[in-house]
Amino acid sequence: MPSKSQMPEWMKKKQQEMRLSKATEKDAERRKLAAALLIQSESPEFWKLLLDNLKLAVEAIATIELAGSYSSIGLNAVRISMNHPDLFASQTHTDLFLETGRIRCTTLGVGAYNLDFHVISETEVGVLDKHKGGSPMNADQASEYVIRRMVDFIERQRRTAG
Repeated sequence: MPSKSQMPEWMKKKQQEMRLSKATEKDAERRKLAAALLIQSESPEFWKLLLDNLKLAVEAIATIELAGSYSSIGLNAVRISMNHPDLFASQTHTDLFLETGRIRCTTLGVGAYNLDFHVISETEVGVLDKHKGGSPMNADQASEYVIRRMVDFIERQRRTAG
């Protein structure tokens, strides 16, 4: 094997590129592991904050002429129900399930979607509906997202019924 001084310049550059690529891959793996650990440790707290925000939203829903309820339907699972008091058929509910790496949501009349956990900062996680795009949401924004989907559905029902 020739000494480094005898090696052609393009091969020296290629060696440097290969070392940099390996270091970059290792760094990416470390960041991915750190993100997974942060999500694992912070997702229960995010879930708790989300549920608190959803409870507050349900308590205040009458201010926009809707009725709602919040109920636990199992371990790490809740149901948010909503209806317009004047229209029998104008109702929906969303079931939310905390799972590893995501919150699975199923809304009657709207369909299913996932709120996938993402790292927002070195100490904070958020969720993102990858089908909608945008930036990860904090617990307050995620609560609004869930509730708005339900309100929008009921408003569409009201327009078609009236």
